[in-house]
Amino acid sequence: MRHQDIRKQLGASVDHLLQEDGLPVALRPYQRETLASVVRWLNDPAGTQRGYIAHATGLGKTLLFSSLVRAAVGLRSLIVVPTRVLVEQTVQMLHPLTGGMIAHWSSVPNIENGRGETIASIGHQYADILVTTDESFIRYWGQMRKEFDPDLIIWDECHTAYAGKPQRALAAFEHPVVIGCTATPDYLSAVGKKGCISVKRANGAALFQEPELTAAQHFQHQIDERDLAWGIGNAWLSPLAWRSIDIAAELDHVPLTKTDAGWDFNQMALQKVMSRHWPSVIQAVLAAYRDNNPYAVAGKRAYALCPGVENALQLARDLNQAGVPSECLSGDTDHKRRRLYLRQFNEGEIKFLSSVMVLREGWDAPDAEVCWMLRPTYSYVLYVQGIGRVLRKSPTNPHKVAMVIDPSFRGTTLSPLNVPALFLPPPHFPPVGGSANGAQVILRPSAQPQASSSR
Repeated sequence: MRHQDIRKQLGASVDHLLQEDGLPVALRPYQRETLASVVRWLNDPAGTQRGYIAHATGLGKTLLFSSLVRAAVGLRSLIVVPTRVLVEQTVQMLHPLTGGMIAHWSSVPNIENGRGETIASIGHQYADILVTTDESFIRYWGQMRKEFDPDLIIWDECHTAYAGKPQRALAAFEHPVVIGCTATPDYLSAVGKKGCISVKRANGAALFQEPELTAAQHFQHQIDERDLAWGIGNAWLSPLAWRSIDIAAELDHVPLTKTDAGWDFNQMALQKVMSRHWPSVIQAVLAAYRDNNPYAVAGKRAYALCPGVENALQLARDLNQAGVPSECLSGDTDHKRRRLYLRQFNEGEIKFLSSVMVLREGWDAPDAEVCWMLRPTYSYVLYVQGIGRVLRKSPTNPHKVAMVIDPSFRGTTLSPLNVPALFLPPPHFPPVGGSANGAQVILRPSAQPQASSSR
């Protein structure tokens, strides 16, 4: 099918879905507004082949693009996600909206619903919906193009697709409509290198942008944008509180390098420095569990992002010994145990999860209340993706306040990113050694959520 014919058919189908309320779940008002923007973009004769939606974590990007897939009746939809965990989560969201069998191209076994029924299997010959990981897409794009031939490509967490290999693979698909979704469309850093552009944020602080690592560069047209501050201000995300723990570590001599998340600390050098001070980090975490104040962490479900796997393992072991049920998730954790730990965390059996990268993206845990950001970073993508897990509204706790806990590094000239630097007016960073014994609410709702009426 020609690209313009796909645009016309998909635009009419999405518009019909909005007019007829053709979904088994209610969309939020801003989601309807976003889909209406998609229709306008599709109906524009001069519209770009690619577009992107920049919505903060917790604002329902998966439901949004699942609605697009539901509307794509008679078209073949390919959904690309970063991880195997997200393959399963995406299928679980898609199936009630689309019905029928969904295919997946990944190492995940057949996926079942809550009743033990298979809802997604490996193999795409008899399905119009295919979910895959970006790794599989990069490796097998030629086979996917030949055998599946998608009309619509959805790339979830599309900020992972700015490098050469994914872009070359994506460029091979000339006729599909391509829509990216991300909470962090641009790679920003607290440090600037040659070629970076200074970008002023809403709070007045400046970060540095790499021009070649932006959604506009690779996905062409911004369809809609709702950031974290918008989500909290409009009461769609939980209020954000912040506190810090004081760490006697200097980071000024840790070299910087260009990483997958933009300019940041060299990972190996950072691990060495943080590992030397890790016993004191753990003691600070344990001390917080002995606190007795309105923002105490004891009893709350929490997760920690750590510099290395050994750090994460040691933290989980010591918290278990202190009576806090904890587990560590790493790249070596097998699929069965990973599912078990995440289920036990969601059910409250596990109170603390530690990790390095596994929990950074695509993990839904609305009852998580505390994020320990123990992996210092200058990368906006890494930081915002990391804290985004804790900001979802909780269906069981309407008064939830999300807490982010950052280390404060004594003797460090330029502090790593933290909540005040991103969301409070200048001065951007707390004073060196300036830790908070209690906590302060940084962002709170300024409005009630809009009614969920579809009209």
